[in-house]
Order: sequence, then C-alpha cells, then structure tokens
Amino acid sequence: MIKLKELLNEELFGTLYGVEVYKNPKSIKRMSAELRAVSLPTGDLFVIDDADKIIHLRLHGWLRTQGIKLPLMSSYSDIDVAINKGYINWQRKEKTNDFYVSESTEPISIRTNKKIIEKYVKKIKQKNPKYNFFLEGIWGK
Repeated sequence: MIKLKELLNEELFGTLYGVEVYKNPKSIKRMSAELRAVSLPTGDLFVIDDADKIIHLRLHGWLRTQGIKLPLMSSYSDIDVAINKGYINWQRKEKTNDFYVSESTEPISIRTNKKIIEKYVKKIKQKNPKYNFFLEGIWGK
C-alpha cells in the first residue's frame, strides 16, 4: 500500500499544535491558502499547513525545539538581524505557488536588506524550484 506521504512526495517534518510542518515540500497544492513558511540560510523551506492559527514566531520556537538553529525573533529589529543571517519569513498568496515576504516583516526591512534577501532566495529556489519568491510584502497583494 502506498502511503499518502509517498504519493505526495513531501517531507513531513513534524506537527505543531496538530498542524503539519513540511520541509521543502514538492507540492503545496492541497495546503491552506496563504500558508506560512520560513527559509533558512541553507535554502531549506519549512512550510506550515496553516494560515491563521500559527504565527511565524510560534513556528520559529517549535523549529528550535526540533534542533533547527533559528535566531530569536520577538521584535521587528530581531527580524532585521535574522534576515541578515538568512532567515526569512514568507507567506503564500492565496492558492498559488507564489511566496511573498511575510506581513511580520516591515517594508523598510525588505528595502534595506534586498541584496541579502536576493542572495538567499537563489539558494531557496535551488531546493524549491516549483515556487516563486517575491521580494515584496504580502500585505499589498
């Protein structure tokens, strides 16, 4: 019998509050619209199949408990520091394969760190070629 995970070709990383978290999923088609994700400097993308209940900070905290070394992010200045180290918060636009910088990131942070974000997006695209990553905030989309 084929398992659902094998059929979808996804890597289930774990569950947070009963919601599935995937590492570099091959497809997000069946997942929630406007889901959240965080990318690491390595290009790995952790996607949580939820758009409403679980915010980025909770995802970050949970990933740290799973052995992923993310910097603490409790304020907008922390997010700037994290971006400079290659940790970027993303949100999916509706039911597309498009990811925009999350609403938890200030527009000034995107403009100030655009070159740094571009460098890391190249790595993210290598590991996640099916998705588009836009260097603008989701809030105006």
